[in-house]
Amino acid sequence: MPKSSLIVNSDFLRETASDLRKDFYELEFLCSSTLTNLNNFRYRLLKNKKNLLPETGNIVFQELVRVEKIFTNFRSGIEKSASELSKSQDNFHDLTKLISLKNAYYDLYRANLGMVGALITSCDWQSLSSDFSLTTQAGMQTGKIEATFNDYKRDHHLDQKPYEEMFIKEYVAVKNKHSWKTLAVSSGQAAFTTILNYLAMEGKLRKKVLLGKSSYFQYKNLAVKLLRNKVIEVDETETDKIISLIKRHQPGVIFLDSLCNSKSIAVADLTKIIDFLAKKYKHEVYLVIDNTGLSVSFSSWESLGKNNFLKPIIFESLIKYLQFGLDRVNGGIIITTNSIASQLFEYRKNLGTNIADSSVYLLPRPNRKMLKLRLERFERNARLLTLYLHDFLSQNKTNMENVFYPCLANHEAYNRTKDWWFHGCFFNLKFKPEFETTSFYKNFIRLVITHARKNKIELVGGTSFGLNQTRIYLTSLWTDFGEPFLRIAVGSETRLEVESIKRVLADSILKFDSKIPRSILTEIKKLKKRLHLDRVI
Repeated sequence: MPKSSLIVNSDFLRETASDLRKDFYELEFLCSSTLTNLNNFRYRLLKNKKNLLPETGNIVFQELVRVEKIFTNFRSGIEKSASELSKSQDNFHDLTKLISLKNAYYDLYRANLGMVGALITSCDWQSLSSDFSLTTQAGMQTGKIEATFNDYKRDHHLDQKPYEEMFIKEYVAVKNKHSWKTLAVSSGQAAFTTILNYLAMEGKLRKKVLLGKSSYFQYKNLAVKLLRNKVIEVDETETDKIISLIKRHQPGVIFLDSLCNSKSIAVADLTKIIDFLAKKYKHEVYLVIDNTGLSVSFSSWESLGKNNFLKPIIFESLIKYLQFGLDRVNGGIIITTNSIASQLFEYRKNLGTNIADSSVYLLPRPNRKMLKLRLERFERNARLLTLYLHDFLSQNKTNMENVFYPCLANHEAYNRTKDWWFHGCFFNLKFKPEFETTSFYKNFIRLVITHARKNKIELVGGTSFGLNQTRIYLTSLWTDFGEPFLRIAVGSETRLEVESIKRVLADSILKFDSKIPRSILTEIKKLKKRLHLDRVI
């Protein structure tokens, strides 16, 4: 991070020091989460040592001691680095060194984490024995295996149960938590396919189905191809029309996203729609909500349980926010009422969409306080970048037209979302109409990454969101069920790092004109003239 590229003031330095304290606090939490899992395994290993061959038990225990030491040392090093902040908070050079150290710890933690899941499940079998004559093949779960119920980990395993219970306790904001259950699955996509198959095979899709037009394109693809003429596509921004269509068609299922990962980042008024369904609608309807975009900030839980006609099913990817930037393993979660969960349990089993046993131990243990702190950082960084780019685009003549983010006044849902504490971590850049092509998007991404590399600023060209480094990506490219768009997913960078990213994006936007091949500009001029367009380049 070259100092010359930044206007560094004491406020930025103090805010960066505060950011680093929270980052080291998060790292301590992650290490503690892993050490808790290892400590629980130690207890079970010692308790079940008699069920293991001596050679196996000894080697596994030696490896456990080694791995515990790695993460204990990580935590000690992190605590020591955090203590240095008190004397470094006003020193640019010291803070940049601590930023690099923080990033190194994240990478080391992530790289070593894979050993933990492998170690904790090392004595287990996927096809566990419920009984045995001489030697168990159930490892740490000997004595807990029931034939035809939990003796095949693809169907169901005991490793996932603590995570599922902690998820409800920490992340599902309802008073009657005992009425809700979660089901961990192998990915967010697996969550959707499990839900879709359940609805189809249980005859819940015989009536009309409402589907948000900005729903995630892969889910939309599956739903439209399966249901074809039963689907009524609805515009998430037209709340009254959605309610009118519900009254008229009495759909059996409604699919909506809490925050759409789409070109316009559409935001349905779920509060109003759920309120209508809970208080005034007297027909059975399954409301399926993809909550990956808002995660723990989703605030409509209580209304979902007020009406026996309303059947809520919420799902979320575990590789985005809930993995705290580790991007280490795929996973998904389904949250629903007990009665629906018991049926979905069977479909998860029969569809083979269950989460892997080792994957559970690579997920940070659910912690609402820590996740909220992380989302608040995303919110801060997204606001800083989008407000800056909004002003920058209004003051400069460029090929870019706008920036879309739900906390900006130009977003169509702003009046409803302006008081939210979290608006998602991604925003979209919109070029002027003549430059809205995939080739221009790709050229711009290359320019941004090249400019960041030249200035030694961390930036990633890649998919997904909720990670530690800001990412730029061309989304929805190979599909007929979504329009390609340029998305920037902010990371959890410190204030100083965000200031550097601002300059990279602004400079890249200004330089984009000069990087467009003259032959392409000539063709655009000819096309505009042929179409009798008024604007010229």
